[in-house]
Amino acid sequence: MSIIKLGPDNFERFTVIARPRRYFSSSSLTGVTGSVPVFPRLSTIEREVVSASFGVTVFSEETTLSKYSSFSSSVGTLGAAGAFSDYTSSFTTNANRSKKMEIARFVPPFTFDTGSLKKTAIRQNLFRYHGTKNPYADWSFTNYQCLNFFSSSTTLTSSALIYYNNNFDAGDSSSGQFSLDFYINPRYKPLAGEEFRAGTIVQVSGSHALSLITGSHRDESGRADKFNLQFQLGPVSSIQRPSVASGLNVFTSDDNALSYNCWHHVVVRWSSSNLQGYGSFVVDGTEVGRFSTADLGFMLPHPSVVIGNYFEGTSTNLTTLSRYLPLDAQNTFSHLLKSEIHEIKVWNKYLTDSEISYYQSNSVGTSIPDSLALYVPVLFTSQSYQGSPPFVFHKIFENQTSMPYVNRDFVTQRAGSSPYNSLLHFNTDIIEINLENYVRDFVGGVYPRLYNLTGSVLPAPPVPNTSLYSQSRFRKRNLTVLPCDNGMLQVDYGVLVSGTLEQKPPLIGSPHARFVDDFGTLNLSLVSLKDVVPDDGLGGIDYESDGIIDRYYYPSAPSLEVPVSYLSTRDNSSNAVVFFDSSNLFYGSRIHPGSLTLVDPSIFGSDGEISVTLKDNGFGGLYRADALTPHATWAGVGTVLYDEGITVIKSPMLAHFGTSSFSMEMRGERPVHVMQIAVPCPAGQINSSSNPAFQPLTASDVPSETSVGPVIITGINFHDDNLNVVARSQLAQPIIKRNEDRFLFRTKIDW
Repeated sequence: MSIIKLGPDNFERFTVIARPRRYFSSSSLTGVTGSVPVFPRLSTIEREVVSASFGVTVFSEETTLSKYSSFSSSVGTLGAAGAFSDYTSSFTTNANRSKKMEIARFVPPFTFDTGSLKKTAIRQNLFRYHGTKNPYADWSFTNYQCLNFFSSSTTLTSSALIYYNNNFDAGDSSSGQFSLDFYINPRYKPLAGEEFRAGTIVQVSGSHALSLITGSHRDESGRADKFNLQFQLGPVSSIQRPSVASGLNVFTSDDNALSYNCWHHVVVRWSSSNLQGYGSFVVDGTEVGRFSTADLGFMLPHPSVVIGNYFEGTSTNLTTLSRYLPLDAQNTFSHLLKSEIHEIKVWNKYLTDSEISYYQSNSVGTSIPDSLALYVPVLFTSQSYQGSPPFVFHKIFENQTSMPYVNRDFVTQRAGSSPYNSLLHFNTDIIEINLENYVRDFVGGVYPRLYNLTGSVLPAPPVPNTSLYSQSRFRKRNLTVLPCDNGMLQVDYGVLVSGTLEQKPPLIGSPHARFVDDFGTLNLSLVSLKDVVPDDGLGGIDYESDGIIDRYYYPSAPSLEVPVSYLSTRDNSSNAVVFFDSSNLFYGSRIHPGSLTLVDPSIFGSDGEISVTLKDNGFGGLYRADALTPHATWAGVGTVLYDEGITVIKSPMLAHFGTSSFSMEMRGERPVHVMQIAVPCPAGQINSSSNPAFQPLTASDVPSETSVGPVIITGINFHDDNLNVVARSQLAQPIIKRNEDRFLFRTKIDW
């Protein structure tokens, strides 16, 4: 044995970051998978040896021997082992060896409990702590949405957005110019063998109708995964349904022009003279079809622009499109679009190639062009209906339903219009998206008629004690706007200034009080979720209509003038959020930035038709990531707190995320600290042994071997200054060291 003193040069320290991958899935059908055991080595045979009663030992040596003796005397020696095995198997399995951790999903409670404290701690403490380095640690979400048109077995197919648009140059449709400009994602494809019914994107009766139809390409399962555009020009846009339209003035783009689940920038442009008209389809900046016609038998277009469906009618009942009159039949709309669209523009001009290239990557800014007839970017605004369109206001009752109250002009909450019906939510725990606030036409400042997208049935009220969620119109309304994942567009939020905001600092109750961060700083890209209900104590909730202030009281208790949930929690920030709490057993020290993925395979209310995937952008934000094209990683719908393992989804459109099932995948960060020790074994040293069993032997049985009495090294002990052994390395195979040999052992110790 030899002792060698080690200096600083013999030690090397470094840290290795391990990134284990974890996957967790929660489903009401298949159960929970991916749980992490508290103890790394699970056991199904270890039993509890102590009873539940305090101080009483069940599995002691004395009781064990007495039990075995009793079995021996009764069944003999051979049967005693089996009987004793049955006896010990009756003990319960060791709970510590079967404990697993799961990712917990919770939402803020309707009444005060521990969940209220969790929300407060996250919002007021953790968000403030991480706010300096995490730009998404703010009680808000990014103002970037799209219109979602879909159908399911329990939702209506006759819903549509109907804009009354006097800016479209209807008188010159046959001798002038116009262009349709928008982004579209064919998110839904038919099942194998299922017919894909043509869905209309935009229709102006009497002028034109643009629809989405399937292409010829099929995927490996026989489902259509490519799509075409069909354009109906002139009278055929009113009298021929898109599914059967053919003949003169019905034009189709090149085959397979659009791909499934991909965002495409589409422009359909038209220009005509007295003798000839011509136009073209442009997809992602490339022309995919031209058309022309000399038959310009246009009828006077109706000033209503229908988005998301096709109105079937004759020239005698086109007036039923007016928002002031009811439609004549439920089946008036029967060609529902099945796609997501946004950045919808109707131009009174023929867009040039350079203009198309610009609007392919840029939105309309502060200055709205004069040639723009309609512009629906699907941005949240703090204002909704104004002027003549009737608006059904919902009065809240004890039976947790809503009933038609009165048709009135636009009503403004003093807290600033919320992105969802906060009064309904804080009184009934029902979430209703304020769809009206997302569908403003910024050119005319008008709002559409939301046909079959209301929260109640007119003229009769809902059946008492029936939840709004049971109404197909209500479910469709809640899913008509979703977070957008189109990453190919640069949004200019200056249009909010020109459309809804005044040029002055944010003030409480002003139209732009909703576009601020948690510190009250104006940020047009954010929609604040603070103060979604008034916080002025027991004062009533005021609404303004035509300059008249109306105070709203709850009919069930006239003296109770504040929402029920607010009375209990005293928290008036948005409760339409979802939390996911992951134990550090999943990720170690923290979640690795950019590695987290959340999936809800069937959003609540969609009957399995809508799946939403959220990913972590590496800077603390969650963004939607369903499209196959580049994603808008900057459009935050939630926040990830990497160190605490907490994920918050804040967009009210996703307030039901994970209700039935969800899955989460992440990588963790587990630092492994390593100390590498270089132990020299020089020649001329370490040539003796103090082991009593040591025998001088030759180093080998080779006849020419001259070394006698070599040392066999089997391990290395590490001592402190007092020669106490503090670590030991055992060699897997002994090493023979001759006197002239020299070695260097590298030992690694990690923790």
